[in-house]
Amino acid sequence: MECLRLALLGGFEARMASGQSLCLPRAKAAAVLGILALHPGQAFARDRLASMLWPALLMVFSFTRVPWIGYALLLAIGCVMILNGAISNGLLQAIVPDAFRGRIMAAYGLVVVGLAQVVGAFTGGVIAHAVGVSTAIFATALLMAGYGVWAFFQRPELRGLGARTV
Repeated sequence: MECLRLALLGGFEARMASGQSLCLPRAKAAAVLGILALHPGQAFARDRLASMLWPALLMVFSFTRVPWIGYALLLAIGCVMILNGAISNGLLQAIVPDAFRGRIMAAYGLVVVGLAQVVGAFTGGVIAHAVGVSTAIFATALLMAGYGVWAFFQRPELRGLGARTV
């Protein structure tokens, strides 16, 4: 098996051990390869990859200037967003005791659906007006990815959630 060398900082670059450059067809492939390279030899669950793919796709979308590429990215972002929602909803229902499930799901719905549309839309509009739409999307996606990585490493119990899915 031939080794692959990756440069993740200062621009993505992938080279085979022989020195030959590896050309990846899409930025999404580079993002997934970069995530996998952070922990070599460790298996990654689809839910963890999907969680990091959402901000990665948003970052790529923020640089898109061709409409049909933007439409395809929005479709992919929407699918990953739905997948993340289903995973988090399923995990929450599987973890919370039956006696509290209704109240927890109501609070989850308020925060994720209700507040996100009101507060998030207003805040996003203010930021986009101040710095530009592309910059606002990229910065928000970067914050999402940063928070996800931080939470994963700060909260060890998050690492074992994939094994608890129903």
